[in-house]
Amino acid sequence: MKQSLRVNFIKVENSEIDNIEDSLIKKYTPLVNISKNPKASEELKKARQRCVDYAKSL
Repeated sequence: MKQSLRVNFIKVENSEIDNIEDSLIKKYTPLVNISKNPKASEELKKARQRCVDYAKSL
């Protein structure tokens, strides 16, 4: 992860945060971000749902 992770910070108006986030997710399609990701992994969605179901059963 250290070899491929890049972190940047930019100052934006609060009203623009959601639009910027949406654009970045669509552009970079991050593997673990399934919300608003057009290439979200169905396998990951199912695995997360199993975790939710298990947590609710406790």
